[in-house]
Amino acid sequence: MTSVTATLAPGVVARGTGSDAERILGRIGADLLGLAEVAPGDSFFPIGGDSILTVAIATRAARAGLHVTPHDVLSNPVLREPAAVAVKVPAAPAAPEQPVAAADMEAFADRLVEAFTELAEPAPADADGRR
Repeated sequence: MTSVTATLAPGVVARGTGSDAERILGRIGADLLGLAEVAPGDSFFPIGGDSILTVAIATRAARAGLHVTPHDVLSNPVLREPAAVAVKVPAAPAAPEQPVAAADMEAFADRLVEAFTELAEPAPADADGRR
């Protein structure tokens, strides 16, 4: 039996390659970074990732049924590495959207206007005329 090796450019994933975890994390990374695709051998930071985005990766991975922590990505930035330590879990439900009543929005807007108005007003002067 012979093996076939395909060489891919960075950022390109051959359809059907990689583990489920690699494909999930690749889709999440591509979405967060605005890339077409992220390959299993791509390192998260050189392609535009940062420490803050590792939290988003962990959150989105949980929604997709994959447990990976921000620390997993920080300490193993090449996609296949955190994918290797990721654990399949039941997909986390997305937070339910709750409609906001118009009256609640109006009250919130009024409180914001009051707060900004207070910030814009000069502080009262003390007995010596200082503010």
